[in-house]
Amino acid sequence: MAVNVPFQDDFDGLLDPTTKLAGSWDSLAEFWKVLSTQDDERRIVMDRLLSFGFFKLEGQLYLPHLMLFGSASYLAFLALIVAWFRQHREVSPYLLLVIPYLLFIQNNYGALYWPIVVNQHITVYIWAFVSLWFVSRPSAFDYVAALFFAIVALYSDVTGAIILVAGGGVLLLQKQYKRLIIWAVVMGTLCFFYFYKLTVPEFRPSIGDNLSHYDSLLSMIVLMPGFFADVMISLPYQIRLGIAAVFGLMSLAL
Repeated sequence: MAVNVPFQDDFDGLLDPTTKLAGSWDSLAEFWKVLSTQDDERRIVMDRLLSFGFFKLEGQLYLPHLMLFGSASYLAFLALIVAWFRQHREVSPYLLLVIPYLLFIQNNYGALYWPIVVNQHITVYIWAFVSLWFVSRPSAFDYVAALFFAIVALYSDVTGAIILVAGGGVLLLQKQYKRLIIWAVVMGTLCFFYFYKLTVPEFRPSIGDNLSHYDSLLSMIVLMPGFFADVMISLPYQIRLGIAAVFGLMSLAL
């Protein structure tokens, strides 16, 4: 059950900016400054726009509605997948059964009850996939839609910057060189300004620190998709990790 109780990150990342946006501001530059101010090591513009939008609509910031919007974005992704299967009749429809398993894996459940996270760490992938769907299609309208959703993904979370490379890769494979140049200029410029003066807080490990613990990173990739099988808590720790690893590898294979 979702409740209207914020975590500390919600106070810092959403409630304080929403309060400032709801007050007086003299220019769009000042408005944008509040939206784009760094939160930890990222800019969460879309999260704050949604927070401000719900505040203007309801006269208060009711966090469950913010969480509901983020959770409903799953439906956009499912619609995308179903549309793809309908267009590609040569692909076995049985493969569609794998999608709900991967999409609704238990690792996301905690995020669904955390207002700032669901519209940040989950929707960023959904909007990126929607962008790739449009960028792979032929019409000019689809290309404009691809750019729009790429921008939404970028300003949802720092992870959205990967759409610059992913979308460019699709256009390169399709030999759409004119569109590739436009894509590189538009998304490259936005990515530059996204990262401009963006700093990693001292309490966060650097990329070098993370990569130096590559064994932990690899184990997380394998273990996390299999933690749903960790139900026999009386077993020794190493056996529990082994069970999670087996089911994690099965999940990754799917």
